[in-house]
Amino acid sequence: MNQKDTELRNTLRLLNNALLGIEMYWEVLRAIFGEKWKLDLLNKAGGRIFKLVEDAMIHELIFRLCRLTDRPKISGHSTVSIMRLSQLTSELSDEELSKKLDTVIRQVLMIVQDLRVRRDKTLAHSDMEVAVLPKNALPPIRFEDIVQAKNGIETALDLVREYFGEPPHNYDLGLHGSANKFFEYLKKGEQDK
Repeated sequence: MNQKDTELRNTLRLLNNALLGIEMYWEVLRAIFGEKWKLDLLNKAGGRIFKLVEDAMIHELIFRLCRLTDRPKISGHSTVSIMRLSQLTSELSDEELSKKLDTVIRQVLMIVQDLRVRRDKTLAHSDMEVAVLPKNALPPIRFEDIVQAKNGIETALDLVREYFGEPPHNYDLGLHGSANKFFEYLKKGEQDK
């Protein structure tokens, strides 16, 4: 394997690990906050606390998705980013891979555009102009954007896996069981009152 392939494979591994972290947060968020009956039970148990947990998880997802779509270099340092994948594949002789990957990455960048605004203006920094505006002045955080961005990044990684002759990765971590156990205890506590 040549140096470019080694660098591409290492970047793929790091991106894969980062995407697994995103998937973990997403699965737990959906498992805990994804159904009305669960929200009702959480609100009875301590609504404000769980709202803080939900917001923190959504913010972490935004940070992680934005990180994975950063420029390939920031302040002279290489990033673990799908943009880096694009840069590395453009240096290979496989033009088809490079074109497919660039198309997927452009789509992901369009999807995370509003998430990046939210990150840059309120989460990573406290932008003065935004701080004095009404809460709805920024684009909303849409779960569809998180899902589409996550799926787009997964597609990009699978394209590189295919280049190496590897099968697609299954990112389902099966974390719903843990959340279900949590809700069993909450229900039991409510019934025992």
